[in-house]
Amino acid sequence: MTNLQGSDSLRIFLCENQTEFDLLTSGTIPTWSKGVTRPQFGVIILQTANIEPTELTSVLRHELWHAWLGHGLKGVKIPRWFDEGTAVLVSGQKTSRYHVVVSRALLTKSLLSLDEVDDVLRFQLGKAQLAYAESFLAVQYLINKWHWAGIRNFFAILKKQPDWQKSFTQAFGMDQYEFEEIFFNYLHQKYRWNFLLDANLYLWTALPLLVLLAFIIIRLQNRRTVNRWEQETKYFQSPEDYET
Repeated sequence: MTNLQGSDSLRIFLCENQTEFDLLTSGTIPTWSKGVTRPQFGVIILQTANIEPTELTSVLRHELWHAWLGHGLKGVKIPRWFDEGTAVLVSGQKTSRYHVVVSRALLTKSLLSLDEVDDVLRFQLGKAQLAYAESFLAVQYLINKWHWAGIRNFFAILKKQPDWQKSFTQAFGMDQYEFEEIFFNYLHQKYRWNFLLDANLYLWTALPLLVLLAFIIIRLQNRRTVNRWEQETKYFQSPEDYET
């Protein structure tokens, strides 16, 4: 897939709870995280309490990619969006809701710049999901336009010239900020209406109406019950009950 190589050993730590995870990561990783990789130390730390059995393989692939990329491009300051986007892509993890996440951000004008993704480990879960979604879609867009051959060429350039911006421009004919503008235009054209496909949107929109409808029905039923009781009371009253 690429020309990068690595041979250093790698240690993987499995943490059974948040306390162990915080101890090994010095409490610097958010609680929503499933793992973290320190390529410079050859270490992967997994928070197994956050990982479903069915996703263990994809989470491990995700972190192994970070380790492999960090080792293969040692000395290169890799932007988080590219690091995370490629990791999501090669891991095979679920991305089916990413288009809805991005569509909501387009609707609320809350897209993150690619530079902002660098701070993903400081984000709350919802914002972090947007960061991962944008990162994945940005890398996917790169590959759709330049194919894996273009990515391999980019890596080869980076190995010779470990300057991200210069290598990006040489490989793709534009700098990262020009790419971001084109990419955001693509997102707007392709995903701006996808939020309408989100079942949760209709659920939360309809829920207040359903509650109101249930309230009205109950009130009507109660009123009918009271009216029936009043009619039954009149029917069973004796003549003396009407004397004054």
